[in-house]
Amino acid sequence: METSNILSYYGSNDPDDGILRLNRKNTVSLRERSSNQVEYIIKLLQIEKHDRVCDLGCGIGRHLLEFAKRDFNNLIGIDIDRQSIYEAKKSLEYYKSSIEIIIGDFTEIDFSCKFAYSHFGAFGYGEDRDIVNDLRILYQKLEPNGGIFLDLVNRDFFLGHPVIDRWLYDDGTAILESAELDYASSLLRTKRKYVSIHTGEKDFYYVQRTFVPKEITDLLRAIGFSNVKCSSDERGNAVSKDRQRLLVCASR
Repeated sequence: METSNILSYYGSNDPDDGILRLNRKNTVSLRERSSNQVEYIIKLLQIEKHDRVCDLGCGIGRHLLEFAKRDFNNLIGIDIDRQSIYEAKKSLEYYKSSIEIIIGDFTEIDFSCKFAYSHFGAFGYGEDRDIVNDLRILYQKLEPNGGIFLDLVNRDFFLGHPVIDRWLYDDGTAILESAELDYASSLLRTKRKYVSIHTGEKDFYYVQRTFVPKEITDLLRAIGFSNVKCSSDERGNAVSKDRQRLLVCASR
């Protein structure tokens, strides 16, 4: 199975905690990061190889690839972006018997799973998403004794860094990023220009909802989730105003 499509499409851009620095040392590769993230999810949620596992906002499928390489054979990936779905199907062709790839909004798709995960703020993307409704629908789609893992954006980080303009770099891709938090709506608005030796220039604009631990914990519990836990990284470190990521897991 070749993973060059996945690596070339993203230019190995996968910020640790959302931040890459020019000439950063000891940076692990995209493949290693994806592998470490999947290992963390498997152990955290105690996922078995026969369990139905869903990637919400699967992109081009790099996390699904890592699950498939570990012989998980009941996988589903969902994304609203047509180009990403095209790349995912192409890159995961070898594992097509184990992975179902669907384009669309997960709230409008008929499916069920035991575990669901979403990386890099994909859960919360969009200007007008009804997060409460999204979480209720996700809860309904989970099998009993299932669970979720959400990689969200920590609002407290941006309260200390309300406007960010920076150059990021990783493995042949330079990124000019401008991000600003809208305090009234808790929405983070980000513009990125990717300049890659592999794919040339690409411009992206996206909006993400931000959270703080108590807010998302209370929300999940009100919907019916239990055993809600928050951390700032895959090492289990506590959430901090100095860390951009807010990792949340919960049980149904």
